[in-house]
Amino acid sequence: MKTIKKIIIGYVFYSSPLILILFICTAIKKPVLDVHPLSTYSNFILILILECGVWTLTALGLTISMIFSAKLRNTVLVKLSGIKERDEREVQIVGKALKSSYLTGMTILLCLLSISFLQVTITKKSPDNLAPGELQRSIQLGFHAELTDSDAIITGKEGYDIYYQYNDVPFSVPSLILLMLVWQIASYRYVSRKALKHPALRDCD
Repeated sequence: MKTIKKIIIGYVFYSSPLILILFICTAIKKPVLDVHPLSTYSNFILILILECGVWTLTALGLTISMIFSAKLRNTVLVKLSGIKERDEREVQIVGKALKSSYLTGMTILLCLLSISFLQVTITKKSPDNLAPGELQRSIQLGFHAELTDSDAIITGKEGYDIYYQYNDVPFSVPSLILLMLVWQIASYRYVSRKALKHPALRDCD
């Protein structure tokens, strides 16, 4: 079981640079599969898509397992930090690093949450297109927030009897940021209070 865990963690970590490169490439120019089944380009893109799918499912499973297993979280933390010695000095270094990461992460999330709520509209019209009483130039500031993303899941399309398309997480950006903020605060408070009450159980599963 330990060997399988090491293989999964190693696969997720060492494949991450390749997935990042693929993400950047697809963001710049989306790959299109050639309809010809013997096309080398088509087979190459298909392999990349399969690799991304396998990595995504593996990383998702690893993430879910980390939520319920403190030992697995500790193993992944060791892999991320590169610190292998288990002594008091390491605990202090990791604690300071996690505290700094927590505070900076909270700051970034709060900033992104504020920006995601803000709606800015800048307009300019030629004098010929102005309506009576309308300004030629205007700047509007507004507040916009939605809990869900209507384009994330499409369950119907004209001309199809059955059409289902999954594009993204069915939550809006503000909802996801808010969820991450609540999760970080709640988990941090829970773990810290539990450790203060039971110091001996700090590293237990």
